[in-house]
Amino acid sequence: MRMTRYSLVAFAAVGLAACNLDLKNPNSPTEGEVTSSADATIGLATGLQGRFAQSYGNFAYMAGLVTDEFASTTAALISISDAEQGSVPRGTGIAENVFNSVYRTVRTADELIAGSDALAAQFDAGTRSGLRALAYAL
Repeated sequence: MRMTRYSLVAFAAVGLAACNLDLKNPNSPTEGEVTSSADATIGLATGLQGRFAQSYGNFAYMAGLVTDEFASTTAALISISDAEQGSVPRGTGIAENVFNSVYRTVRTADELIAGSDALAAQFDAGTRSGLRALAYAL
């Protein structure tokens, strides 16, 4: 009985050590993977358009925009006035969402510019121009 128990423990230890649980998520490529393939860079441009739409959807949802308090006195909406000063503290909710999503849009546009530069030889001139125009516009 004791030998069987040790055998089972040893078998389980070998089985766990043999498993590689570091699986690659195909829906979350790294920046290097995206900017090293022409198809991935074009996919990034499509994702940039979706990210831009989402970031400006946050503007539409913001209470300050609806109630016309977006640029009012500092006591009206503290988190927006803090953001206008250049400081968005954590946990400010709606204001934090707006500025974080706009930052992600700009970051993605920068990656698109880098990818279109790195892969310039793989794109037609019009495609590269369109990718760069989209990135600079957003």
